[in-house]
Amino acid sequence: MSRKSKNNVQTLPYSLTDGFILKTCKVVYSTITRLLAPLIPHKIMVELVLSVIRFVYPCEISGLANVPADKGALIASNHISLIDGLLIRAALKRKVYFLISEKTRSNWFVKAWVKHFDCITLVTSQEIGQTIESLKLAAQKIKEGYLVCVFPEGHVSRTATVLPFRKGIKVILRYTEACIVPVYLDNLWGSIFSFCGGRFITRMPPVFRRKTTMVIGTPLPSSVSNADLRKAVVDLGPIAWQMRRKHEQPIHRMFIRTMRRRPFTQAFGDFNQPKVTRMAFLIKTIALTRAVNKIWKGQKNVGLMVPTTPAAAMLNIGASITGRTSVNLNFTAGKAAMKSAIRQAKIKTVITAKLVDSRFPGILPDSVEKHFIEDIARRISFLDKVSAVLIAIFMPISAIEELCGQEFAQNIDDALTIIFSSGSTGEPKGAVLSHFNLISNLRQTDQYLKLDTDDSILQILPVFHSFGYLAMWMIVGLGLPAVFHPNPLDAAAIGEICEKCKVTFFFATPTFAQLYLRKCRPEQLGSVKNLITGAEKLSQKTIEGYKERFGIVPREGYGTTECSPVVCISVENYRESGILQIGSIPGSVGQPLPGMSVKIIDPDNGRLLGFNQPGLLLVKGPNVMNGYLDLPQITAEVLKDGWYNTGDIATLDQDGFVKITDRLSRFSKIGGEMVPHVVVEEALQQASGEESRCFAVTGVPDDKKGEVLVVLYTIACERIGDILKQLGSAGLPNLFIPRREFFIKVDEMPVLGSGKMDLKRLKQIALEVFGPRNKFR
Repeated sequence: MSRKSKNNVQTLPYSLTDGFILKTCKVVYSTITRLLAPLIPHKIMVELVLSVIRFVYPCEISGLANVPADKGALIASNHISLIDGLLIRAALKRKVYFLISEKTRSNWFVKAWVKHFDCITLVTSQEIGQTIESLKLAAQKIKEGYLVCVFPEGHVSRTATVLPFRKGIKVILRYTEACIVPVYLDNLWGSIFSFCGGRFITRMPPVFRRKTTMVIGTPLPSSVSNADLRKAVVDLGPIAWQMRRKHEQPIHRMFIRTMRRRPFTQAFGDFNQPKVTRMAFLIKTIALTRAVNKIWKGQKNVGLMVPTTPAAAMLNIGASITGRTSVNLNFTAGKAAMKSAIRQAKIKTVITAKLVDSRFPGILPDSVEKHFIEDIARRISFLDKVSAVLIAIFMPISAIEELCGQEFAQNIDDALTIIFSSGSTGEPKGAVLSHFNLISNLRQTDQYLKLDTDDSILQILPVFHSFGYLAMWMIVGLGLPAVFHPNPLDAAAIGEICEKCKVTFFFATPTFAQLYLRKCRPEQLGSVKNLITGAEKLSQKTIEGYKERFGIVPREGYGTTECSPVVCISVENYRESGILQIGSIPGSVGQPLPGMSVKIIDPDNGRLLGFNQPGLLLVKGPNVMNGYLDLPQITAEVLKDGWYNTGDIATLDQDGFVKITDRLSRFSKIGGEMVPHVVVEEALQQASGEESRCFAVTGVPDDKKGEVLVVLYTIACERIGDILKQLGSAGLPNLFIPRREFFIKVDEMPVLGSGKMDLKRLKQIALEVFGPRNKFR
């Protein structure tokens, strides 16, 4: 089978078995095509190949009317597999000329059939004049009224992203003024012709027939820039992913199918249970669901307050199986936030654990019934367990739902969960996420991360955190072996778990990552290949610390609860002879996930901004929430025409990489100028030389200038003067430099249970010291 290098990049198969399989396939394939080609007329051969493509890869097309019926045009498509050209030819049913490189044409698989189709070879191995002649020939075919298809990325994507577009397309348009038709191909990543999970032929396809999608956009003028053309192709992604809706089912069905596939593969393990198989996990989930369903009788929304353990996953799956909406309550947010969430979601019953109840006594209001998961598990009899075994092994999915007591009918757009914000900036708001939202984000994230069953996942983020909730469903939905640990602050235990269980991958917030950097030994994280961070900005100092101490490079992602939550992820670069595909750049959170579109607008007037101009980030995609629970007015303010207003300030470059500058709410308007808190925090942190966060900036009202910056800090008081001097000499604007009298010494930073800064508490502390009664001078 295919092998992966240490950095998880697909490489050539090296084992004798793999080499033999590949060589045998080449010989058989070449022999068959060489013998059949002379016997089958050209037209019949073409129709035969296209018929096979239409059968194996049935394609749903949107926007076919955008292709000129009888005029020449240039078609520009993303390039995700080796058969993209055949798929476009089969779908359009018009003669199409394809511009392909010499390297592609010489490929052992391609060269057998390419001579039967109309291809123009792009000569790049000789002088530039030969290349220009190839491009001129393509332009001439357009003038003659033919369609010419190009893949401006130049190579089939190995990173699953849409790569930067090359300049050759502009040379073609120099010789013709034909329109350009953008095309987005979807659901080919993961096929045997893509570079997902190994190389062609050395792996079996996950399904024999694969439904694909082609979205054809509005024709663009020949004057369009490469960057704008690339964005036009990417912006078709949300349409393509919405077309997947009709083929998806509620997310628990994915879980059941995955657990039944390879039933004796490990599902999870920890110190208490070294190995639990997929089938055992399914049986346990069914038994627990049938037991807890008696408590949930008649309730649509059910409250869960359980630490990050397999039981938390089972309860959330059980809620989905029975047609209910789970509400994972944030037990670290305080009584007021807890009471608000329970009231808004109309929760009558909360399932909790004794560990949580002992650490947060009295946090639940008296209006709800409290049940302990430990007591429910003890009430499961031997007969219940035997019944669960029989149901798990023999019953179809629909029967499992009925036998588990499904009380509410479900479809793909029904609410799966309600995730409440932490209340760090006000009263918690409940983001309603559907089955389709979560399934889409799960598949989008999996396409970028390329995880497989050889990986071992450490799940430490709480499930009331949107990132932790998605990670839970990734583990159980995709069947990834996992290790659960309920306390992300327990660095000693996490280091020990990583070493003992050979963890290869985990998600964390930058705050947690800094903690592990200080307290974990280098050998403990020796097996870790990937660390993805989110929720806060990942500092360059933390990245360098991980490279030096552990030999790994943490990668930054970006998301919001309202987007289920992932929007962007930095992926690894791909390198091989003659190919370099960039997946991440310094300071960026990566490119938007497949099926997502982003745009940057002026926060004052809503005007669309160009590349590399900072502005308000808006996102669109299948993972964007249905809305806030019972808050239609607030929903309408942030969700317009499918575009979600993230409230974050960002830039978008020509290659699609997003850089987050700050939150719009994390600015102070001082003397008419907007001062970003994060910029000030980073400058203070850098001047201090400390690895862990020791500064937090907020703003409070000021009589003269509107606002004044207030800084919370944890380092020694006598160091503040020297740090402020460094800020001045470093060239930071005077307006950005806080005044010494507005620094507040604290023992520790106000941090939420999710690992993010508690902005609400930060503001409260500042106001308690420098409240509205003070007259600033």
